[in-house]
Amino acid sequence: MTIPGFRAEAAVRLRTGAYRPRGRPRAAPADRIAPMFTQEQLDLINACEHAYDICEQSCDPLQDDFDAWQPCNTDCLQSWRICMNPDPGSQ
Repeated sequence: MTIPGFRAEAAVRLRTGAYRPRGRPRAAPADRIAPMFTQEQLDLINACEHAYDICEQSCDPLQDDFDAWQPCNTDCLQSWRICMNPDPGSQ
């Protein structure tokens, strides 16, 4: 079934000859890969995410009433921000 006035073009260019797979992409040496976060930062992130999940679950019964749910969710987000940046003077 075709659409009148519409002409589709082939998505793949036809090539003659044998298929030649590309080589594997070059991997970076292991010594150049560094973790993004320290273990302390990962522990903080995990603790804050866990606390946020618990707070968000406590807001779940309010989902049917947006005006009641919104302040609860805002409080959860504010608590998460404070948890993620415990020392605002260090910025």
